[in-house]
Amino acid sequence: MSAKDCEAWFRFVSELAADLSGDRVVFPTAFETTLRLRDLLRSETASADDIARAVSADPLLSARLVQIANSAAFAADGRPVCTIRTAVLRLGLSQVRHVAVALAMSQLVTYRKMVPYRELCQRMLAHSRWVASISVVLAREHAGTDAGVAYLAGLVHDIGVFYLLYRLAERQDFFDNQDELLALIRDWHGQIGHAVLGALDVPEEIQLAIADHDEARRVVSLARLADLLFVANVLAEEASEASSPFADDGAPGRLGAGIERIGDYRATVAAHRDELLDLTRTFA
Repeated sequence: MSAKDCEAWFRFVSELAADLSGDRVVFPTAFETTLRLRDLLRSETASADDIARAVSADPLLSARLVQIANSAAFAADGRPVCTIRTAVLRLGLSQVRHVAVALAMSQLVTYRKMVPYRELCQRMLAHSRWVASISVVLAREHAGTDAGVAYLAGLVHDIGVFYLLYRLAERQDFFDNQDELLALIRDWHGQIGHAVLGALDVPEEIQLAIADHDEARRVVSLARLADLLFVANVLAEEASEASSPFADDGAPGRLGAGIERIGDYRATVAAHRDELLDLTRTFA
């Protein structure tokens, strides 16, 4: 990368940091999902489970509802909410409808800017849902971690990519070299995602888990959410249908080298493939 491009990139990242310090973080993630959710929210017969399932298809809306559920206005008992379903139950269907409709409308207004990156967004969303689903299975079978917390962490782990693509859609002439641009997104999306979730007041455990979710490390167990998410991401990258468009070709082998019992985790994923397919389709 030229010195000029480096300077432009760091100036751009500084602008993002300033924007994320504000109160409003809205960007598109999945156009079709937003439309389906809008239609569902118009139904007066939709249950809490129906809405929680629909919300679970959108990383930004999931994070936003958890943020509001943990706000002073709703967290009267002081206990933090870390799952989507609990956030829906705490807020109530009426409040969830108001929040979701407002966010969906904002996303629809801005989505036209994302047309150049639409295919990338769809692939990223599919990857995020696979990681979320694998996280659920690993949490249940190997970690004893709350499956709802694991799902939310998996769903939002690459939220920095969506935010970067949205902001870059406003800067179409930013780089001439597309491969170079994608490499920068790969290198920076974890830190940007951490900042996005910080701006949304997502519980710190989830923020920390996603900050370095694709940094090589030694994993001896899945007791920590960060390690569980790391392993789920590695296993997703090993499958062509679940891999991220930003991953290096050799990333799964390199990242998996330090994971003890990775064979057991692969076997668990293989044994629960039908369940994983159901989970990813349910939230698609």
